[in-house]
Amino acid sequence: MPEFSGLDIIRSLKDDGIFQSKNIVIFTASSEPKVWEEIKNDGAKEILKKPCSLDTLAKLINRNRL
Repeated sequence: MPEFSGLDIIRSLKDDGIFQSKNIVIFTASSEPKVWEEIKNDGAKEILKKPCSLDTLAKLINRNRL
């Protein structure tokens, strides 16, 4: 979604009041540590770098029981 960043999505979910009960995984093309830190500080459970293999996603789900 070129119009929105992972941080935009997290903040939008919070503003809509649907964030508290969800396990949010953000997929991002960003490699910026500062951006990842902001996303995690705003409440994302996990962040995955795009592109992401299905194997990586399955491991994350199994590890965290999302």
